[in-house]
Amino acid sequence: MTKINHIEIYKQRYETFRHLDKLKWQMFQIAITIGPISLAVAEKYNQLSWGLLSVSIVWIILGLVMNKIQKGILRNGKTLQSAASKIGDLDIPNDNSKRKMISEWVSKLLIVFGFVGIILSICLAS
Repeated sequence: MTKINHIEIYKQRYETFRHLDKLKWQMFQIAITIGPISLAVAEKYNQLSWGLLSVSIVWIILGLVMNKIQKGILRNGKTLQSAASKIGDLDIPNDNSKRKMISEWVSKLLIVFGFVGIILSICLAS
């Protein structure tokens, strides 16, 4: 019979949570950084519609990546909470409602801004 080391599971799952959370917000930082830089370069070469199109596609991709990372955080959180309760840490919330997460709204806004940007780039190209 194997003995489960709940403290080790707790440590590993907590580190996974911290890593995924940091990674998720780095996607947002990349989105914020890439927009103005790409549009400035595109405007310099009189290719604003192409620049807006490329930035919009990147925003959609980064929004989808944020959603995927958030799903991983939620799955990891279930195991983390289980291990935490077995070692006596009862302060990890069990309500992982996506509606309450700011990152969920941020990722959806990135996707919406991406689609709006695509439409605007098509209008600029016309």
